Amino acid sequence: MTLTTVLRPSALAGHYAAVLLDLDGTLVDSRESVDRAWRVWCERYEVQLAEIEGLLHGRTASDLVRLIRPHWSERRVAEAARFQLLVQEEDPEPGTAVPGAGALLGALGNWAVVTACSRRLAAHRLRSAGLPVPPVLVCAEDVRRGKPHPESYELGAARLGVRAADCLVVEDAPSGVRAGRAAGCAVAAVPVTHAAGALGEATAVVESLAELAVVRSAA
Repeated sequence: MTLTTVLRPSALAGHYAAVLLDLDGTLVDSRESVDRAWRVWCERYEVQLAEIEGLLHGRTASDLVRLIRPHWSERRVAEAARFQLLVQEEDPEPGTAVPGAGALLGALGNWAVVTACSRRLAAHRLRSAGLPVPPVLVCAEDVRRGKPHPESYELGAARLGVRAADCLVVEDAPSGVRAGRAAGCAVAAVPVTHAAGALGEATAVVESLAELAVVRSAA
């Protein structure tokens, strides 16, 4: 097995069986694409944009729809969430790589992407940003409970054949940080979509991905 050794920051220093990375805001800056899609969605479903401001990042579309429209049936929630994802999947400019993302991925041992978006959208974003699509990709359709529930990170670790407690999670959103910690992982948080103060539950907050110094090492 190839491990990932974190050299700095010191709070994260050590050997990890795998690294589990969030996508939106962590590897790809997709904020403009996400905002465009939700504006279209709000117009279609006659929802005020102010109702969802501050809630967009780190949740599945289904979870967000349930949050703002708890009286909707599951069938209507599913249809509304699918429409929102289709808008994003058809966006010709789905996002750009976060600085340092490519270099970080190239230095990792075992790794996976764990995201709240659909598999098709995740692959679209990664390819458009010039980043590799990993063999292990945990997406919205793979889990019943999205972040902050730990299910997605537990599944990512299981698919890589390792224990979640032996993994490092890299996140940008409070819900993702909580999911990683609940799964028993160490968590590095990058303040891209949220201020550093909102990420205090992470093991360490780094200003950018470049601050994560990692090398591959043999088990």
